[in-house]
Amino acid sequence: MLKKFGPGNEYQAESTELDLKRTYIKHERQSLLDSSIIQLPKSLQQNDETLFMSSVEKARLRNENLLKSIKKLNREIDAHLQHAEDRKFSTLKSNYWDMVDKLLPEWERELEEYKKRKQREHRNNVQDV
Repeated sequence: MLKKFGPGNEYQAESTELDLKRTYIKHERQSLLDSSIIQLPKSLQQNDETLFMSSVEKARLRNENLLKSIKKLNREIDAHLQHAEDRKFSTLKSNYWDMVDKLLPEWERELEEYKKRKQREHRNNVQDV
């Protein structure tokens, strides 16, 4: 406690001490608030204040934001799919079918050779028994 000088200084010393304690408490309170508060968007804040929120409320807000993001991405994907016939996609599709047309006869020939080989192996295995 502060030293008191004279009869009227007792009140002043006590007041100064209380002011110091009040300032200390305010700083402590603010540091605690800063560590456990979510700043809400301006539209939800009242007088630029922050609000305490339970973990359930925090999770609900986080989930709502995630759902909004997912819905936005879904809309963007749908819009993109509706315009899928753009030049890039048409070129890719055309190149794919050209490749299929070129490789299909070769693949069919190899498939026939494979079938014949398997039939011969099967006949040889049956004869060996």
